[in-house]
Amino acid sequence: MKKGEVFNPSSVMAMLLLIFGIFYLNGARKLSFGNLAEPGPGWYPIILSFALLTMAAVLLVTSMRQRMAWGSVINRIAVIGLILLCTVLVYDPLGYILTMFLMMFISLRVLGTRNWIILILLSAILSGGTYWLFAIVFFVPLPQGVLPF
Repeated sequence: MKKGEVFNPSSVMAMLLLIFGIFYLNGARKLSFGNLAEPGPGWYPIILSFALLTMAAVLLVTSMRQRMAWGSVINRIAVIGLILLCTVLVYDPLGYILTMFLMMFISLRVLGTRNWIILILLSAILSGGTYWLFAIVFFVPLPQGVLPF
């Protein structure tokens, strides 16, 4: 960046996420990790903090390479906030899988993904994969909604 140039919003957010990830990792490492056969309470937070730190680092590197107008960032943030609000409102009636599919589909579209096949596949993989992880692996009860499974 040139002298006097302001960081773009994505790089500022990436830095905040890096700081949060470091504090989160510091708190998570105080919990017992356990092992793969019997994971302790620190297992999930540590994995989550490494994922957050990795994604924040990738976001920081990519955001430093591009310039983005503040107006488009504010619009995207507002739309994502509206999507999250709608997700909360339709979560129980529609169920987990359908709600997450729609949320991912619309969010990816707002964030710039234009290929319809990628939108549908990525939304289906993310919603189905998280359903499998939480409902099947971790036995978390998720709302069924209108889908029969």
